[in-house]
Amino acid sequence: MDTAVVGTSSVAGGAGGAWGGALLGASIGSVFPGPGTIIGGIVGGVIGGVAGGWGGQQVSQRAVDSIRGENETIMAPGPLGAAHGPAGDQL
Repeated sequence: MDTAVVGTSSVAGGAGGAWGGALLGASIGSVFPGPGTIIGGIVGGVIGGVAGGWGGQQVSQRAVDSIRGENETIMAPGPLGAAHGPAGDQL
């Protein structure tokens, strides 16, 4: 399940980054109209896609790790009293 969440976030971040990078690259490349716009869009799209994919993966991995850590704190393994904090009503 975790891999699906991280993978989906990476793909979504990459797609958004690619569009944004292509737009920015084409804008900068328009200094040299025509070929500059095309080359800038391609280079910007590639760089934006890679950066967005990496960013999406990092954000989702941190979220998954945080949730996993909270679950381990709530459901601490071991004998009663081994938990580091209150884990509900223990008899």
